[in-house]
Amino acid sequence: MNKNPSKFSLILTVFVDMVGFSILFPIFPNLLKWFLENDKDSFSIQALLKIPEYFGLSNSNPYYFVLIGGIVGSLYSFLQFIFSPVWGRLSDQIGRKKILTLTTIGSVFSYALWIFSDSFNLFVISRIISGTMGGNISVASASMADLSSEKDRAKSMGLIGAGIGLGFIFGPPIGGLLASLNLNHELNNSYPFLTYYPLAAIGSLTLALINLFLILFYYQETLITKSEKKDFTHPVLDLKNSNLKELPLICFIYFIYTFAFSGFEFSFNFYLNLFFNLNQLQIGYVFVYLGLLIVFVQGGLIRRLSGKVSNLKLVNYGIILLVIGFSMLYFSKNFYFSMFSLIFTAFGSAFLNPSISAITSIFSSTTEQGKNLGIMRGFGSLARAIAPFSFGFIYFTLGHEKVFLISGILILGILFLTNKLKKV
Repeated sequence: MNKNPSKFSLILTVFVDMVGFSILFPIFPNLLKWFLENDKDSFSIQALLKIPEYFGLSNSNPYYFVLIGGIVGSLYSFLQFIFSPVWGRLSDQIGRKKILTLTTIGSVFSYALWIFSDSFNLFVISRIISGTMGGNISVASASMADLSSEKDRAKSMGLIGAGIGLGFIFGPPIGGLLASLNLNHELNNSYPFLTYYPLAAIGSLTLALINLFLILFYYQETLITKSEKKDFTHPVLDLKNSNLKELPLICFIYFIYTFAFSGFEFSFNFYLNLFFNLNQLQIGYVFVYLGLLIVFVQGGLIRRLSGKVSNLKLVNYGIILLVIGFSMLYFSKNFYFSMFSLIFTAFGSAFLNPSISAITSIFSSTTEQGKNLGIMRGFGSLARAIAPFSFGFIYFTLGHEKVFLISGILILGILFLTNKLKKV
């Protein structure tokens, strides 16, 4: 098998998938505002409106829609938590290509439903389907691991990270640009059954179809040795029975990191919209900047350091950089200083994320890489499921500064856990 075409198609697949997914980011705050103004009598919104009452809080808080966004974001990621390790394990048993095809078809359907989501109820259903099928990254990571030696594992994971980063570079500005076109308003006036910003939804659907085409016609199966089919137990629940003794600690470290960074990432969108009054296109440009920083590290610097610096050291460097970045954001009152702070947060994430994946892959046997990476990603999905609501609640009650403070404290805490891992 020629490995280079397979690696290239994996990177391209993840890139296209993340572009389609991240188109939503810059328009999410205004999309939620539109639903709250135009569909406030829907069952789902009425149910969400009652949540602050349970905590003795007022619905008049101007940050209320941040909490709503956190609940929707948590729903999506909770479903990823349930299904990502399932897709990873199934890919060990029946092959990577079949699972990538299935999940991408699901994404196509979810984006098609988003186009016609003129109500908040339909939009939530589209996010439920999208979250259920959101297993591409864990399967793509396992497939990339199939093609890599232990020495080059971090480099290969860095390529996957670069594909994701490039997706974040192109996705948000495309979403912001599509949302800024006057054609959106013409479509909504002529076809009231369409969602708000229908061009953004159409763009996501188009990219999902391109992704499906790439998988069907360009991606080559990378799994050589399939694992035996056994009675299925959700891998996350079966963690205590894993043969990989380091896996529980790795998963805990990854959980804390993902919880802290996802909470920051979710809140930062609203921070830009509310604190600096940026519109959807301007928010998109900020994500271009953030994505470029991540790609520079994962696609360039990590590749140069791979094999020369241990993965564990790269994780610790990432932790230190993240703590510096969150500390700067906590004290920041200026837009440009906040953008400078992103250099440290982006570099820290770009160091830590692929290195943790590489450590998991190196510790795993060849027949369990998909399973173990799926378990690890599953804990990441659990963190992402909890983070939007948790940090939306923090933003709602305490303000954005406490979001950055809590993220920094959590990341600093895992520095004391990494010294328990073997140096690899």
